[in-house]
Amino acid sequence: MGKYKLTPKQVSGAILVLYLAAFAVLNSLTPTRAFSEWENRRLEQAPQFSWANLLDGSFTADFEKYLADQFTLKDSWVGLKTGLERLVGKREFNGVYLGKEDYLLQAFAKPRPEDLQNKMEAINSFGAATPQLNKYLMVVPNAIEFHRDKLPPYLETESQAKWLAQIKSSLRQDIKFVDVYQILQARREEYLYYKTDHHWTTLAAFYAYQKFIEATGDTPRTLDDYAVEQARGDFYGSLSSKSGLRALTSDTIQIFRPKKQTAVQVEYYEAEGSSQVVTSLYQRSQLQKKDKYAVFLGGNYPLIKITSQAAPGKKLLVLKDSYANCFIPFLTEHYNQIFVVDLRYYGDILSDLIRENGISDVLLLYNVHTFFEDPNVESILDFMDIEQEPADPRELLTATDQPINFQEFFQQDVFMGDSITEAISYLGLLEPRNVCATIGVNINEAKAQIGQIQLNNPRHIYLLYGVNDMDDRTPSQWFVEEYRGLIQGLKQKYPQARIYIQSVLPVSASLERKKPHTNNRHIQQCNVSLSKMAAEEQVNYINLAALINEQNQDLYEADGVHFKAPFYNLWLSYLVNYFGGGK
Repeated sequence: MGKYKLTPKQVSGAILVLYLAAFAVLNSLTPTRAFSEWENRRLEQAPQFSWANLLDGSFTADFEKYLADQFTLKDSWVGLKTGLERLVGKREFNGVYLGKEDYLLQAFAKPRPEDLQNKMEAINSFGAATPQLNKYLMVVPNAIEFHRDKLPPYLETESQAKWLAQIKSSLRQDIKFVDVYQILQARREEYLYYKTDHHWTTLAAFYAYQKFIEATGDTPRTLDDYAVEQARGDFYGSLSSKSGLRALTSDTIQIFRPKKQTAVQVEYYEAEGSSQVVTSLYQRSQLQKKDKYAVFLGGNYPLIKITSQAAPGKKLLVLKDSYANCFIPFLTEHYNQIFVVDLRYYGDILSDLIRENGISDVLLLYNVHTFFEDPNVESILDFMDIEQEPADPRELLTATDQPINFQEFFQQDVFMGDSITEAISYLGLLEPRNVCATIGVNINEAKAQIGQIQLNNPRHIYLLYGVNDMDDRTPSQWFVEEYRGLIQGLKQKYPQARIYIQSVLPVSASLERKKPHTNNRHIQQCNVSLSKMAAEEQVNYINLAALINEQNQDLYEADGVHFKAPFYNLWLSYLVNYFGGGK
């Protein structure tokens, strides 16, 4: 009997099977990582299985993300890939340009004019709402603006200077624009930007500090007042991680220490309410980690409170991105208290913080990239406890000459929610097929309602949840993350639909007195977080809570949570007149 011979196809197939099996075994033996030091981000974890998640497709999508993040030797494979691409002449890696002298430069795309308009309207409205404050805006150009000569040949980039000029010209007169462009341009040959990171250096921040203090009318310190410490010389920053490029010249982290030091106390506040107190502006343990820039203030927190012995009574609020982290230590020589807020993580009311702490000055400090890309810049008023709508929104009911046929207007749309939304159908304002609502539903149960939507391809989906979840003993973060799961499920099943998150409605004043844990302050905090999440998920946010004020408390039912029939006409008319029903 002759020997069996494998064909070339069978050999190739066997090798492929062995290859896949080997990696499957390696993946199963490799511990799951929670955080990637190289990428400086949290990694996807194994999703929890449920039949509902499997049927709506979210389990499969989440599992693919998990495998991509946890793949064996992922960092090494990425480094090998980018290294080979670099050898064959590639000079753009994931939005990062590899320039001359190993400079990594973050690409800058031309912003949309309407984005600038929206942001300036928000900042100017913030200015109008805070007449008692001295207000300053600093927008810092990025490295690519001053290192065009380092870009790959024939590559052109949008000028940031003209956009900064438009920002300056669009500001209210009572908001001072702190122009740092000229000083950075004049000193561009100095070490002002890291080569492997998107931040400016401490030296650049020092020059900007001088400009800011001059704008406040005070006298800044000079370089001679500081001892410069070379903290670490092996820093590979965010652009190295983003691009995947490894074989580069490292950067150096510098710390500027005042020769006459002032004692400071730094309080860090986490989103869940916990806090810690330290006596240094620098967290040196971060120098042993990948993200060494986090040595400045420990990175980004929702709120940091800094107290020093300088200038008693002078209090500053800084609304910022991470560019401010190496800038703020210079300010402790001029302000007794500095409140540092990162709107990307903050969930409280800014107007309360300003009022309760007697803040006199506010500085908005962003780099150009973040200014145009961070949606929180244009939602700054959502963090303020001020009226933004007409005193009596019921005037909207008379805004049109003809009665509105809601059933016709919203015939291609779906309203999802709890008992408040369910009443839309009960009152006959919309057909049952346009309403997907369940009495008593909590936000963690809402995702199951996706399968109950009767329209095959809804045009718009309006969401209103929270009546059964608003208890200040339940963290707002839990509510928002459960809401996020609903959004992601809807986007996956109905990718063409436009989704609208409607803010949680306030409760009546009488209910707040009866049930202190159900209060409008907590509801406002949830709404601030919802608006941020909506921007992150790229869906729309409608401030429906603005419809209720002290003048129309008669719209509530006796329970202080639900609403009488006139409210529903007000609600739907509001969508038609103010938002065009989503059109």
